[in-house]
Amino acid sequence: TSITLPTDVEKIGEDAFTLCTGLTSFTIPDSVTEIGIGAFSGCVGLTSFTIPAGVRAIGIGAFSSCPNLTKITVASGNTAYRVKGKCLIEIATKRLIWGCNDSLIPTDGSVTTIASLAFTANNSKSYVYTIDVPNGITRIDELAFYACTTMNAITLPASLESIGANAFALCLSLTSIDYRGKRADWNAIEKGTDWNSQTGDYTVNCTDGFINK
Repeated sequence: TSITLPTDVEKIGEDAFTLCTGLTSFTIPDSVTEIGIGAFSGCVGLTSFTIPAGVRAIGIGAFSSCPNLTKITVASGNTAYRVKGKCLIEIATKRLIWGCNDSLIPTDGSVTTIASLAFTANNSKSYVYTIDVPNGITRIDELAFYACTTMNAITLPASLESIGANAFALCLSLTSIDYRGKRADWNAIEKGTDWNSQTGDYTVNCTDGFINK
């Protein structure tokens, strides 16, 4: 249930602790500079996590499918990552790489992309919830909201240019997409394969009318 890495470890490899479902506590030393792709994916027992000052790279989906993880902290002195509104943000690229179902995506311009697997299977609560994606976001990458099964509504900005493959797949409760642009703008957004596969029967509410799924 608890792991403390030795102080000479520099990298946590790809899928290193994937599906360690009994893990509830994990301590990383300042020697670690990289957390690999999917490193803690499926660690359903994790509720909080601290990223030390030395980490400079975090792989895609490092904390995906961790439904009870509701708090990530970045240690003082880390210049590569920040947390705001319960969102883990890669500062240089302005990518939101992790969020939970009560995250508030920043509106200060610090985020332009919602990264792949950022919100995947983050349903820590049984009641429905909504997500507000603010203006300034231009990309939602593949699988970003995959299997957010209790998300029933999402607001998307007119600045959005692309939605990746399977980005909203298996969002089974989705009934409403509020889009801050016109119907023609919505239709012009580049949408990847199966971006809305196996969702609820939603309506896209645009500023000049609506579009049914």
